[in-house]
Amino acid sequence: MKKQSVFFKSALAFIAFYALYTIAFTTYAVFDTYNSWSRTFISNETMYLKLGKELLERDKIDDVTDALNFAVSEDQIYFYLLRVNGVNFVYGNKYGELDKVPFPEGFQSGIVETERYRFAILHQGPYELIVGHEATPWQTFLFKQKIGHAFLIKDFLIVVISMFALMLYSFRDLRLLVRKFSEKGARRGDETIAKSKETLTLVRGLSGYEDHVDRLSQENAVFRGQVLPALKKELQSGKKPPYEFDCTLVRTDINNFTSVFSSDKRAHFMATINEFFVGVTHIVSRYNGSVYEFIGDEVLFYFKDSEHDNSAAIAVSALRDINRLALEISERSETEAEYQFRVKSSVAWGTLRFGPLVDGFALAGPTLIETVRMLSHIHEKSENAILVDQSLAERVADLARTQPHQVVMLKGLSGSRHLHRLEAFTPVTLHLRQSTPESLERAQYYRHDDDIVEILNFIELAVGQSTDGVLNKVLGHFKTYKALDTTPALRRSYLNLLNTLISRAENAGSDDAQYLLASTISMASNFFTPREWNGELREAFLKCLHLSNRRVVANALDVFAEIEPQAAEKIFETLAGQKDNRIAANALIKEGKREWDRSCAKKLEEMLSAKSPFFKASGLYALGEIAVHLKETDAAAYSADARLQKLLEQVLGFAFHANAMVRRQALKAVAKGERYEALSSLLAKRGEKVSSEVANEITQFLGDRVGQQATIRHLPSRRTA
Repeated sequence: MKKQSVFFKSALAFIAFYALYTIAFTTYAVFDTYNSWSRTFISNETMYLKLGKELLERDKIDDVTDALNFAVSEDQIYFYLLRVNGVNFVYGNKYGELDKVPFPEGFQSGIVETERYRFAILHQGPYELIVGHEATPWQTFLFKQKIGHAFLIKDFLIVVISMFALMLYSFRDLRLLVRKFSEKGARRGDETIAKSKETLTLVRGLSGYEDHVDRLSQENAVFRGQVLPALKKELQSGKKPPYEFDCTLVRTDINNFTSVFSSDKRAHFMATINEFFVGVTHIVSRYNGSVYEFIGDEVLFYFKDSEHDNSAAIAVSALRDINRLALEISERSETEAEYQFRVKSSVAWGTLRFGPLVDGFALAGPTLIETVRMLSHIHEKSENAILVDQSLAERVADLARTQPHQVVMLKGLSGSRHLHRLEAFTPVTLHLRQSTPESLERAQYYRHDDDIVEILNFIELAVGQSTDGVLNKVLGHFKTYKALDTTPALRRSYLNLLNTLISRAENAGSDDAQYLLASTISMASNFFTPREWNGELREAFLKCLHLSNRRVVANALDVFAEIEPQAAEKIFETLAGQKDNRIAANALIKEGKREWDRSCAKKLEEMLSAKSPFFKASGLYALGEIAVHLKETDAAAYSADARLQKLLEQVLGFAFHANAMVRRQALKAVAKGERYEALSSLLAKRGEKVSSEVANEITQFLGDRVGQQATIRHLPSRRTA
């Protein structure tokens, strides 16, 4: 069916008709008004000159002034001027300023006409009286615009109302399309909603765009697996390549790869290797490291010094779990395909450089070579083996027992190396039994689910016996990583600890008890996904929402916003109206993730416009979290939402706020909304008006982000070369 543009054709006809009509009517009105009122002005000027002559003969200047002021106010004349002995004495002007009228000088009584004005002059003794009007058609029309005023307004309203009715009729499908943009996950390329040619064109364009996005999403899903976490992390770090960093690098190699691969067990072996590499990726991620590369039977990963107090200790801890994974896999492979699955690893510390290489990005540094050379000195094939340099052996002494292996010269590297072999790992129970602050601090190096269970069980038993501050510090380590696959045992241990702390907080009510409970609550989203979020666990968190401590309630709201934003119990509405800024912000985040609408936007505006800097900062935090959620769930709806984009524009101004807390949250919101370019432009625009402290803070925050984004955008993809 052919679509006709009712609005365009009708609007064009109305506009053309109205334009011609307005020109013709205005021209007629101007000249008709001029001809009519010019005669009236001339008559009025003659009359007031006669009146002025009679009054001035009797020196009644006040009466002359009153009469002429009345004439100006009643639009009977434009202006007047009374001079006494050649000096301006009193004047009146419809425009309010005498200097706008070029009154003639030195003329006798009579009429003086210029290109624009007509003056009638009277001399009476020491007095000179001048009255007149502006003698141009357009000015006369404006001066006496009341002639066609009512008619023009009526005519204008009729046209506007008609046009508005046509717009409502013709834009009915466009309004539906606009609503579609605000619906998360909606298909906007539906041709059935089009009632006009323009909308049909837009819908077809959107349909093509959505098909293109779907194809790109499928391609990105493939390429995302090819771009390893280390590269993505470095590219998104905010630093402009090239740059260097210190780290502990690990190279793990699968033993007997060639022989097993060359056998008839190849298919089973490759599936096993894939399972192992996936497990390694999860383990490295849990220890906050980065997988750099898979090369045949090897995997390389590293842990930055800037992100860990002891990168060597965290690397060895990850290897402990990797070796455990290899043993678990080997038990199955020996049963199913009759081959052992063993790995060997080398660990080295050094400096790596990240930067452009050919037409992509890559890491470079002697540490990469050192780990290769070290692996060549492991000849044991039937056991998992780990080699470290002597300097690293000393740094991991609390976590593993090492033995000297041999002193070697590594090819291509200067100096000898004292290599040590890891013989055994210290179990987490040993550190927990010691119960000193130093030993409990080492719990951060145990992140396997079984080890986490041991730690949670220990904390549950230690509640009320050990210092809450020490236990809280142990819990704090759990916030630094996510458990991608939580076991039932971990869930049960966590729930037992949570219920113990809830009971203690209800009974004791001390700040320490509440703080420990709040910390336990905040780590839930790092352990559990919506799949595990049910039954007793969910009920326990609903119970936390009814406690009195603001930190406990706010953290519980934060977990619901992360795991179950669709939760709709009455308690959430109650908490949204509280006066506490943190609770209000977290409740708003949950509701915004559940359904972003005008009400949420209004509440955010109120928080941002509040006098309290605490409410401003909390509002900025909530806005950033909601923006990230909407962008991840539906980028089109995120970009098209005018209310959200307006709020994100306001964030830029808060980056210059006098309060440091507000500035900090504003910069975080800028990062979440990726408004680096806009903030950089605003900083340049404000220039010297910004204090040096704030300018340095913003400049440091921006760093090389703007330049880095441009570099990445313009650098060719390695895969397209």
